[in-house]
Amino acid sequence: MRIEIENLRKDFGATSALCGVDLSIPSGALAVIVGPSGSGKSTLLNLVAGLLEPTSGKIRFDDRDVTSLVPEKRNIGFVFQSYALFPHLSVEENIGFGIEDCTRTERTSRVSALLDRFGLSPLARRLPREISGGERQRTALARAMARQPELLLLDEPLSALDAQMRERLRHHLAQSLRDYGRTAIHVTHDRQEAMALADLLIVMRDGKVEQTGSAFDLYRRPANDFVAQFLGEATLVPVDVESGFVQTPWGSFRASAANKSGQFSLVIRPEDFQLGRGVAEIRVHVRTATFMGSHWRIEGVDQRGIALKADVPSEARPGHGEVLELSLNLASAHFVNDKDAFTGERINDDRSVARG
Repeated sequence: MRIEIENLRKDFGATSALCGVDLSIPSGALAVIVGPSGSGKSTLLNLVAGLLEPTSGKIRFDDRDVTSLVPEKRNIGFVFQSYALFPHLSVEENIGFGIEDCTRTERTSRVSALLDRFGLSPLARRLPREISGGERQRTALARAMARQPELLLLDEPLSALDAQMRERLRHHLAQSLRDYGRTAIHVTHDRQEAMALADLLIVMRDGKVEQTGSAFDLYRRPANDFVAQFLGEATLVPVDVESGFVQTPWGSFRASAANKSGQFSLVIRPEDFQLGRGVAEIRVHVRTATFMGSHWRIEGVDQRGIALKADVPSEARPGHGEVLELSLNLASAHFVNDKDAFTGERINDDRSVARG
């Protein structure tokens, strides 16, 4: 089922929780809405569910206007943050609760299939208090799927779990939703969870959608400073663009969007650095070095006093106060400001590089 949201607004008194949201979610996509607290993500989910009534705007499921429909008329399944399982019903009974569109035999078969799919068959007779948090999460998801809704809505279903359990269940959740083959909208504040799950990633701030697209595109080509920094560590270095050329502290290169001019921020991820001499050479004085297993994350300043974060191989074993020779591949450079973003392509002749 395709979801179309048009100029959706929700006011609570004088406060606007949503400020004219436009959004299109393709049929069968796993869309993940991420943003800081108060960004409007849960409000948007509740409006799609019909649990809130919009101040203005439209919500369409395929070509059907559902803006004013009550939740039970929308053919949705909802997984709440608290899971909202019935404490007096067993796992099996929770999953089967509310199935009314089939015979008793078909109902039993459907519940049995879901118990198997989610690895819950040995727990079928247990009560929610007798199973773990991860098992309750799987029970809630199975119950939401049991009625075979066209749209699944998930409101931070992993947030109540500890970090290790949350990490373990991400893959299971994503695979289960994709196997189900229906459209799903998942809300989270966890950026790693969002990028790991999403077919379509939606970043929100202050009641507005900042950017939508694949997790890769938003991470590598953020639309603005906020998206760049929200989705991961990023150093933003001011640069000047004029006549298709970009001047940085470490070199000059040609911008692929030659019609851009003005002041922008060069977005640098820690993994964009390489240890050793090369293009755009930078000497970094190490202030802190944190071992991450596969690499070290260093924080330091370059010869111009610019604060940088960089990843270097684990065997480098950098120490506090050490000076590292790093290089930056400017061919994958990305630039943002509050209005637009574009990528850069470095010139290959020697005149283009300013050695530091």
